[in-house]
Amino acid sequence: MFANGFHGRRRAARFLLPALVGAALLLTGCTDKVVEQALGDPAPSINAAEQSQVVAQFDQDTGRVALPNDVVLLALNAELTAEGKTALTGTARTLPIRIPFSGPISYPFASSDPATLNLGDTATLAAVTAWGNSLFLLNTAGGAPIPALPYYAGGGFKAVYQDANNDLVLVPGDTQLSTNTTYAVVVTAAVTDTNGNAVQPSVPMLMIRQTNALVDSAGRSLSSIVDDATAGQLEQLRL
Repeated sequence: MFANGFHGRRRAARFLLPALVGAALLLTGCTDKVVEQALGDPAPSINAAEQSQVVAQFDQDTGRVALPNDVVLLALNAELTAEGKTALTGTARTLPIRIPFSGPISYPFASSDPATLNLGDTATLAAVTAWGNSLFLLNTAGGAPIPALPYYAGGGFKAVYQDANNDLVLVPGDTQLSTNTTYAVVVTAAVTDTNGNAVQPSVPMLMIRQTNALVDSAGRSLSSIVDDATAGQLEQLRL
């Protein structure tokens, strides 16, 4: 799986795969600064070879990284602290969550008119339920998963859609996410592209899933493929 973390104020985002692709968020009201930082220096990344299957992306070089996320928040707070300013505690809980993919993914209400989506139809209900079980948010302190379903499909999000850049966008309801709470966005291998192939994790996501530390006690990278700074940032997200 993949996972990404955020909290409420929302906290940052985290990502997982073969079972998940996730993101962690911290929720507050500092949306503009977090997004500005993300666009300027989004997150650590490792360039991976092109893959034929759709990938859940985490790539600093292209700015393709889930937002909001803890790495961005940590980098921004380091800058603020260095400038003698107060560190942020998170991002707004209604800020849209963006999960970048390298191509189109399949979801049951992608082309459905909200007014005509028939949840009374057995096949439709099964497809919607399966989607909700394959991509969801988790309160890291515990609790039931929050399926990535819009209001009209029985969920709590104002909208769930993939935009022209292949970002899956989740727009939380006004009171759907709690303040001062950390969430993980989870994308499982049950999420597929439009050809039915399971989405794949990026190289950084594979590293984040490791059980062993990515840096030593002195902060030096323990991997031959990433430098100290990148390894240190990925270690902050390691599951």
